Amino acid sequence: HPAITALIGDELHILNKRFGKYDVTHMIENATLGITAVDAEGKVIGYASFFDFPALTPEVDGTTWPEWVEDTYGHPEFTAQNSLWLTFFLADSLYEAEVAENILRTAFTTLPEVDVFLMALPADQRLFSSMRASFELVPPLPGAPDQ
Repeated sequence: HPAITALIGDELHILNKRFGKYDVTHMIENATLGITAVDAEGKVIGYASFFDFPALTPEVDGTTWPEWVEDTYGHPEFTAQNSLWLTFFLADSLYEAEVAENILRTAFTTLPEVDVFLMALPADQRLFSSMRASFELVPPLPGAPDQ
């Protein structure tokens, strides 16, 4: 994991705002799926962790998140059986779009039972450009409980 930590480098402040409190070692050891992207020389150029619950969203219970998604966003079709949470994503800025595309493609190929990847970002954070083609903002329902 030193290569992932090195990749974080100057992005630490941005990643903390985007993902909140995270622990790379914990993600590597406990993620449902972790994918590391490497270049032709074997240098780490990206990493993503996927959990079966919104792991970095402490206000959401890991066992009842489908009800939270339905009550807050009106999407009962997102279930624990067909959804996975992209909890962390990092890539070398030179390869960010390509790494994002390849990581998501690999995740879908590896887990064909997954129909959708979800991502919870703080309300003040915009979706990063490399993910805009693959994710769409799902606004909360009017009068929904706090996200």
